[in-house]
Amino acid sequence: MLTIKFEVDVNDGVIEIPEKYKEKLTRHIKVIALVDKAPTQEAMVQYSDEYIEKNWRDMIAQSLSHYDHAYYKSDQYMLDRGRQGAEKYA
Repeated sequence: MLTIKFEVDVNDGVIEIPEKYKEKLTRHIKVIALVDKAPTQEAMVQYSDEYIEKNWRDMIAQSLSHYDHAYYKSDQYMLDRGRQGAEKYA
């Protein structure tokens, strides 16, 4: 069994494998996540309806700033989506 350790930020539930490991991690892998501090419900920001109505444009712009255009246009994205669909609807 091969063991590789690296740290990465999770963006919208996606863990991007560092370039130097992509060639080695091309098949099914097991992932163990070690989280320093998991956010609690109390630590999460709660927005009122009024705040959302007033600031929705900024909130959407902020969330879209993490959009990885290259990944979503790549063959790998298509393979990932196909695998997710196959797992979900099989």
